[in-house]
Amino acid sequence: MTRSETIAQIEKLDPHYAKILREFHAEMDGLIALPPRLARLCNLGAAVTVRAPGLVREHLEAGRAAGARPEEMLEVLFLCMNFAGFAALSEALAIFLDQLGSENLKGQAISDYPPAGKEGGYDKAALEVGAEMYGTTRAKGTVDMFRAVGGQRFAEALEAYAYAGLCRRRVLSALDREIISVALLS
Repeated sequence: MTRSETIAQIEKLDPHYAKILREFHAEMDGLIALPPRLARLCNLGAAVTVRAPGLVREHLEAGRAAGARPEEMLEVLFLCMNFAGFAALSEALAIFLDQLGSENLKGQAISDYPPAGKEGGYDKAALEVGAEMYGTTRAKGTVDMFRAVGGQRFAEALEAYAYAGLCRRRVLSALDREIISVALLS
């Protein structure tokens, strides 16, 4: 259900709580300091992450109304895979396609992201992304942690695909991607 549908159902069961919930959401909506487009992208990602299909529908529509391009909203779904898993991505993708379709949607070209090679035993592209967000030392520490808990092949896969592969894409700016990632973690 969407937020308004949920509150309408609560209204039938407990009008007092529905009033409290409605007032809370109105207050929170008024406090958002992010630009509306970015706030809606964060909301979309949060809805995907908690696997709330009604809210995914609602935030896809709100994102469009706030000026988010379909490619940006799709990119948020891709980010969610790292935080919520493949099943959440799959569910959200079905909603996205049903609501927005795939006509005139062009994703990233593979040739835009050639392999960057290795640097000091680390995936160079992953280091570039990590340095952009956290600094080189922190990025290396994260990769080293992946090696310690999952082994070399696990670390290489995370570096190449989940980290560098996704985070080097330029559908969203690095700052927008980082803000949305924080929303997904929250």
